[in-house]
Amino acid sequence: MDRPLYVGRLIQSFAARARPAIGMVALLDPRRFIKRHLVQIPDIHWRSATCEEVACSHHEFGWRTIVPASGRQADYIRHSSERRFREVAKSEGLVEFQFYPGQTCFKSERHRIQTGEAPILARGQRDGGIVLQEPDRWVGEFNEETFQVGQARKQGSYTNGR
Repeated sequence: MDRPLYVGRLIQSFAARARPAIGMVALLDPRRFIKRHLVQIPDIHWRSATCEEVACSHHEFGWRTIVPASGRQADYIRHSSERRFREVAKSEGLVEFQFYPGQTCFKSERHRIQTGEAPILARGQRDGGIVLQEPDRWVGEFNEETFQVGQARKQGSYTNGR
């Protein structure tokens, strides 16, 4: 399954949508390095979630919001938010809305959880490209490179670029 992706539209699209979960680097020679990644693409590895699914503290315990009493936010909360609240007047033209527990919070559209899909395993190349790898091969190569670094350190020939 090794599929090289080269710098260009494809890799830019891949890099823009991907977020590395873990980046690992094994160095034998400071001029030659191999960077390994476990990559999670938002559309594949994450999905929208409810307040209950992410154990949102606003949903569990309620929350308070202070806004100008005559502002757009106050009008939205009073007339369009479809949430239960208690309104408390504050000083200097402010109002506090105390929202009851068990409701969808205002940040619910940003709640995300992992889908459980396995991350994409990738190895960087010297030319800037990326090669996607099968899990067994990725782990095997990483272990071998790590072992070689350990052996080089024991022999005193590994300096970590210093």
